[in-house]
Amino acid sequence: ADAESQRIKEENALQAAQDAEIAQQTMEVERKAREDSEAALAMLETSADEEEDYEIALQYKERPMVCNVPLSYVLPGKCRRMAKSKPIYDVTSLVGSMMQ
Repeated sequence: ADAESQRIKEENALQAAQDAEIAQQTMEVERKAREDSEAALAMLETSADEEEDYEIALQYKERPMVCNVPLSYVLPGKCRRMAKSKPIYDVTSLVGSMMQ
């Protein structure tokens, strides 16, 4: 009987240790998910601020410094839209000067 009760105590202790480990892993997963969601939210806020900066630049007819780098229109879509709507140079005056 003592051996049986000792075995049951050991099984209970093992089960408690496993439960504690599972609880620890669950807390770790929840913490990582919370950090990931906070990082995603910060990224969204940053991209919204950048988008607002580009919209302001479009309104005031000035190009963001990032878009003044040669061939920058190839990578970010915002600079590509800016290059189409407000090119760095005036095509008609460039062609006119080349024709003279």
